[in-house]
Amino acid sequence: MFLDLQVPYAFKNQTGYEIPPYGVVVITGATVQEGEIVFSIRRPTASDEIDQEPASVLFNGIQPVLNNLDGVGTRTLPVQALIEQPSSDHPSGLAVGLKADSFALAEGGSCFKILAKDLTDPHIQSGHGVYFVEAYHGQTDFYIGKSTSGILGRVGTQMYKSGITIYLENSAGVLSVRTGDNFVGIQAYNIATEAVLENGWIKIWRVGKRYYCQGLC
Repeated sequence: MFLDLQVPYAFKNQTGYEIPPYGVVVITGATVQEGEIVFSIRRPTASDEIDQEPASVLFNGIQPVLNNLDGVGTRTLPVQALIEQPSSDHPSGLAVGLKADSFALAEGGSCFKILAKDLTDPHIQSGHGVYFVEAYHGQTDFYIGKSTSGILGRVGTQMYKSGITIYLENSAGVLSVRTGDNFVGIQAYNIATEAVLENGWIKIWRVGKRYYCQGLC
């Protein structure tokens, strides 16, 4: 079984919180203690939520880790991960990712994709589930949204930008405004020569920390 092939990594929990089973943390550095590499880690931040970069992620193992104690995690994919699950189970193929100040992956992120739910009924915290996930991408996302004001069309190589509102889609195909996190106040460059009208629907790409958009027909 692939779980037998997962490579263990030691880490020191200095987050100030207990890390739950299968919790997600971000690696910030490494030291050598008694001949063994020990990772320094932290909870995902607002910047991590924006970046959605899977390369720095470490997944805790089955045991919770109290603050200031050592733990063992893995970076071998696919892997079991704690995921926010407010109601029904998530479907296979759903994109999830890092969320600021949370040890759980969540909808709205996009650096991992669900393979299947772990049906062994592991002990987890309320409102969450454990799923097998695989890395989904590096630094590119696609969204649907609206412009908060008009955006001039590109003139030659000169692009113009303005504020945008990003929408999320649920499993039923319903769009809702993403609020309450670091997707508020984002600006995007219009890559098309056609101007975008105020409150017009747009398609949005994120490359790294830059956003680009184009009006929808």
